Amino acid sequence: MNQWMIAFLLNLYAIQGTVYAWFRTTQYQWSGWLLWVFCVLALLSLILAGINLFQAVRMTERVKEDALARCSLAGQALAMKLLAIPFFLIHLSIWTLIAAAFFVIPGFQILLLTVLIGVGFAYLAVLASSAYAVACIFAQMEDGQLSGKAGVLYLLSQAVFVLDVIGCAVFYWKLRRDTLS
Repeated sequence: MNQWMIAFLLNLYAIQGTVYAWFRTTQYQWSGWLLWVFCVLALLSLILAGINLFQAVRMTERVKEDALARCSLAGQALAMKLLAIPFFLIHLSIWTLIAAAFFVIPGFQILLLTVLIGVGFAYLAVLASSAYAVACIFAQMEDGQLSGKAGVLYLLSQAVFVLDVIGCAVFYWKLRRDTLS
C-alpha cells in the first residue's frame, strides 16, 4: 500500500478516536480542543481522499502496460478495503446510535437529516478506496482482458457499500489467476 492509502486509513480511525473521546470524556459536550481536532481531521480526510483519487488516476497510465503492476494495485485496493471494514462497522454503529437518539426524542426528528453527513463521509471512504480498483478495471478493459459486460458489473460494484469489497476481491483473484498463468 502506498503512503497516501495508509495516511487516509489512519486519518479515518483518528476521526473515530475523537468521536470516542467525546463520548468518554466530555459528558456529551464538545470541548474546544476536541472540536478543533475533529474539524482538522475531517478536513484532512477530504484532502487525503482527493489525493488518493488523483493518485488512482495517475496510476491508471502506469498499469495499462504492466499486468503485474495492475495485479499489485488491485491487491492494494483490496487491502485498503479490508482494512477499512472495522471503520465502517464502528461508523455504522455510531450513526445508528445518533439516528436512534434523534428518532426517539420529540422534536429532534428534523435532525435525522444530519445522518446524511455520516453516510456522505462513509461514501467518501468508499470512493477513495474504489478509485484504485476502478483504475485496474479500466486498464483490464482497455487491454482486452475483461469484457465490457464484466467490466461494467465490476465498476458498478465499486459504487455500492459492501459490494465494493466483494467485487474488488473477485476482480483481484481473477486478475491474479490470469496474470500468474
